[in-house]
Amino acid sequence: MPPTRFRVVERGRRLEVIDTATGQPIGGRPRSGRATSSLNVTGKDALLMLDQVVGRVTSPRTSSAPKAGALPRATRFDGTVSVTTRPFYDNRAPRTVTLDPARAKIVRAAAFAALVLLIVTPALLLMLAWSSFPLLVMLAAVAFNPKVRERVRTAVTSLIDRYTDPA
Repeated sequence: MPPTRFRVVERGRRLEVIDTATGQPIGGRPRSGRATSSLNVTGKDALLMLDQVVGRVTSPRTSSAPKAGALPRATRFDGTVSVTTRPFYDNRAPRTVTLDPARAKIVRAAAFAALVLLIVTPALLLMLAWSSFPLLVMLAAVAFNPKVRERVRTAVTSLIDRYTDPA
């Protein structure tokens, strides 16, 4: 194996990367004195760059494609929504299911209930772990059993099939 081109050394309580071919530090930082910025940026330019960075981070998603597995969002004026399923709970995933407003309300309520269960279940499992650890191990064994998971996925797939349009 050939020797590496770069090595790291400590100078003045700072780590520097040295290019062994040239013997110079990488990055253009001066070896001695106070560390200076390699960019010559005025205050106004810095504010513009900060606005661009913050705008990039906080800007809403520009893609019109639905995010897979997301909660239903009202995308049409008639109140219908589209939901894209995931393979975790649907055997025929990914597929997009269009729901009327009444069914969308039911799906949103079910998603809220699932969120509440995700918050409550760990607390209950912690209390269960304090009282009976063997029961918790058996519950985990059942939850991670492939046959049980397959039966649950089949049941959820048949439930989703009821809501799909025949067209």
